[in-house]
Amino acid sequence: MDELQILANWTGWPLLVAIMLLGGGFVSWLLNSRIERLKDENARLEKEQLWSGSYSAEKCQIRVVSPSFGDPVPRSFIVNGTFQQIPERAQIWVCTVDGDAADRQYWPQGRPAKIDRLSQTWHARVVWLQGDTNDMREIAVLVVGEDGQALIDYYVKAGEENTKWPSIVHLTRDMKECVAHKVVFSGEETA
Repeated sequence: MDELQILANWTGWPLLVAIMLLGGGFVSWLLNSRIERLKDENARLEKEQLWSGSYSAEKCQIRVVSPSFGDPVPRSFIVNGTFQQIPERAQIWVCTVDGDAADRQYWPQGRPAKIDRLSQTWHARVVWLQGDTNDMREIAVLVVGEDGQALIDYYVKAGEENTKWPSIVHLTRDMKECVAHKVVFSGEETA
């Protein structure tokens, strides 16, 4: 306390109080800024944990019921399936696929699947299966969160404006491929 008395005698009490208030205000601002940064980081980590847990193929247990594996299908057809659990704001998308794990290419088809949470079923339409007659083709079923939905929305908009549909080669963290399913292209246009 002697140091404060010496400082007060040298500068005067009003100046000392002003310095202490300014210093305290600055420290308070620094602490509040740090707390806000930590809250933002915590929210980011919670969202990342949600993605890695809720958007897992194991947890969702999405299955294709029809067409069966290896069935002949026309260029446009309906895919029906079941699921165990889907995150609340997630969608199911069916994509046609080319390539292997290292360079996989996805083409989202039409619209997101219609989901019936009560019966735990879903259905979606493949609108354009490419290939020659009797080609084995692959479709993938993805569970897609909000970031992935934004990517697909952009993909659809860009495709409609340019009449070219380049593939999606990098999925967002909340896009999880749950099923890889092979069918045979029959050469017909629709079912």
